[in-house]
Amino acid sequence: MKILIFGNDSAAHVLGWKLVNSAFVQEIILAPGNGGTSFFGASVVLPPEDLNGLTSFVLRESIDLVVSDLAGIAAGIPDEVGALPLPVVGSNSALKPLHFSRCAAREWLQQHGLPTPRGRVCTSQQQAEKYAATLMHPLLVAADDPAGPAIICTERTAVPQAIDDCLDVNMRAGVIVEEVVNGPQVTVSLLTDGKTAVPIPATRLYGAPNQPYARPTGVHSASTALWNRLEAHLETQIRQPLLAALQADDRGACGWIGTTCMIGQRGPLIQSLHLMPSGLELAATLTRLDSDLLPLLIGSARGTLAAAPQPVWRSEATVGVR
Repeated sequence: MKILIFGNDSAAHVLGWKLVNSAFVQEIILAPGNGGTSFFGASVVLPPEDLNGLTSFVLRESIDLVVSDLAGIAAGIPDEVGALPLPVVGSNSALKPLHFSRCAAREWLQQHGLPTPRGRVCTSQQQAEKYAATLMHPLLVAADDPAGPAIICTERTAVPQAIDDCLDVNMRAGVIVEEVVNGPQVTVSLLTDGKTAVPIPATRLYGAPNQPYARPTGVHSASTALWNRLEAHLETQIRQPLLAALQADDRGACGWIGTTCMIGQRGPLIQSLHLMPSGLELAATLTRLDSDLLPLLIGSARGTLAAAPQPVWRSEATVGVR
């Protein structure tokens, strides 16, 4: 097979490294890739927003599978390629708000009864301040944009300014005001075709203390007795309810659907959703995958994941460092 992978970061690198080891892969092309990916794949310049150019390229080059990155999902690559039709890994435009809007994701999670920190989406300064007064301190105020600020307020007097700063990012969408959950932070992800799912091992995140929305600087994944008990709990509390919500919503989920969770006194609570794993998460999980990744991606893209071989995971602990 001939595979086109979008991205220039470590996620594209890890995906290419894993797929090049498949017996079914003849060629990997990366758009655009990076210095490290040149060891196993060719590089091409295909701007994600140039959908006409992309369509011409995949038809001319007889591409068998397209793996989109976040920029591609934002630009609509899964919609465009899927209409050819050609297998593409990546969720369509209907799911974009779940990744690119904290407020939309939180409302969706609460609508489907998934566990989240105690909090609310507020669309005005007055509403946010009024709700913040009902929470214990410290509390967290987060802008709608995942790249925007997330401010922990330890004093009540700091709340109005934090709300104002976060509303400045996107006042129309609002802000999230929520409790601060103390505990370890983990990613809990699955690979899905919208109907069924394959669980991806959880990873523990490490980063700046007391900054739950900050980008992690390191992750690890393991298979100890304690970790396996945690995995079983996350399966019933997070992955299965998440898949049920995706099935009920029927927006065309495809590929990775992940959560970032805080594990506090009330158990795992979903803080955010993502439509593509980070390079750190992929580095820690795909190095544990002892079987072929390609059948899982093909099954996800074609809606036949239930028929794909079950993945085999190594028991060794793995790490990823930024």
